Amino acid sequence: MLRKLVIGFWVLVAVSTSLPARAAITLDARNVAVGSGVSFTFSHKVGVGSDRVMIVGVSIFNANKTVSSLTYAGQPLTRIGFLDGGTGSNDRRMEMWRLVNPPIGTANVVLTMSSSAKLVVGAASFFGVDATTPHGAFVSNEASTNLATLTVPSAAGELVMDCMAVQGNAATAVVGPGQTALWNDFSRSVGGAVVGAASTEPGAASVTMTWNLSSADYWVIGAVSLKPALRPYQPDAMVKLGTEADAAYVFDNYYENPAALQVKSASTLAAVAATYRIRFQNDGLNADAFVITGTGSTANFAVVYLDGANVDRTAAVVAGGFTDAVLAPGAGTTWTVIVTPLLSGSPGGLTHTVDVTATSAGDATRSDQVRAGTTCIAPNLAMAKSVDLANAFPGQDVTYTVVASSTGLSDATSIVVVDSIPGDTGLRVGSVTFSPGTTSLTSVVSYSNDNGATWTYAPASGSCGAPAGYDYCVTHVRWTLSGVAQPSQSFTLRFSARVK
Repeated sequence: MLRKLVIGFWVLVAVSTSLPARAAITLDARNVAVGSGVSFTFSHKVGVGSDRVMIVGVSIFNANKTVSSLTYAGQPLTRIGFLDGGTGSNDRRMEMWRLVNPPIGTANVVLTMSSSAKLVVGAASFFGVDATTPHGAFVSNEASTNLATLTVPSAAGELVMDCMAVQGNAATAVVGPGQTALWNDFSRSVGGAVVGAASTEPGAASVTMTWNLSSADYWVIGAVSLKPALRPYQPDAMVKLGTEADAAYVFDNYYENPAALQVKSASTLAAVAATYRIRFQNDGLNADAFVITGTGSTANFAVVYLDGANVDRTAAVVAGGFTDAVLAPGAGTTWTVIVTPLLSGSPGGLTHTVDVTATSAGDATRSDQVRAGTTCIAPNLAMAKSVDLANAFPGQDVTYTVVASSTGLSDATSIVVVDSIPGDTGLRVGSVTFSPGTTSLTSVVSYSNDNGATWTYAPASGSCGAPAGYDYCVTHVRWTLSGVAQPSQSFTLRFSARVK
């Protein structure tokens, strides 16, 4: 006897809409593939969302072919229920499996059969489904007619899901009114064929799932009613850059603490603010106020928190928490967080991470966190000064060398370097030099004889009692550079002074 197998998986997403505490379960994505053998592997992507559940439906032509194991991302699924139907060459089998909180991202679904079988496979995951009781009782039915039908206990806000296996004599199967087909696949082969189908329908006190077959045939059908997650108290925090559209918020109806996926990053110059918008939304059943806490300023970065009315709440937020106004279920408010690298003390490449957390005032165990990472890309010059003599006697010249390296993440421009003439020495006239090194900079040198108050002094040999060739009046030297020093480039400054 040839035996056929059809497998189906759904992805459903629950999104808070008019009833934020009881998420409306909706279809997110579905995938179907055909294969055969004892084992079958295919890739599926679980999207970002909370309260995730994966449901797997398996339609088998012959009851002797059973699912031995089923995993997603290496995690085993649990069988919900099954039904064997018919006898001899007409027997069929359907199974339903589940996985609570499948990992987010792309992974493999791996199915192993008791023996080789032909497969039609689909893949999926649910958001917003109750993790403790994801569904009601498994129910099933079988017959040999042209109308496959099953009545499922359910309730408003739930979502009924069915899975059907048909012997394959019927040429087509048409989904019943009010149902949405998840897949409807007809797999032919030598010696027979099999129909595998699945659908959903919004819950009510009682829901009847039907499939109209083109001719009377043997069928088995099973179903469960998915139950939405109930959230009496649930803050929802979302973050985006201030320059982005609202569609860039990450992520609505997703809750995590600490933040791992709800992260935004920005790069900015010193003294130039990076602005973030944070949306706080009440996804709970009850009216609720949120306690907002966040990371404060450092010696390198200034952080400011503005509430929905642009009132500065920084002091309270960083000191233990600011309790915002009460929000009705589904309502929200948008805050602004401003992070500014300080002009002094913020070398290029330094990053400041700001974590912002909203905690329910009604239930402190319910929270959501977002993260903003701000990197200063300001130019930065690292200065290294050296001297050619460790010890010098009066009358000897000492040469000072300054090597400046651009270590920032952006071009350095408008560079000005000022150095003082060390005490007990006098400048050697004509010894001040500039070497552009790996840069394309040019230099203009100026001098001060009043500790930098003015820069109009012109050195002269013998000034202030100095011997010929030296000027003891000079207190400071200034190099004003024109051009650009790109990251990782360097230049050199020198001057010589006589020990008095």
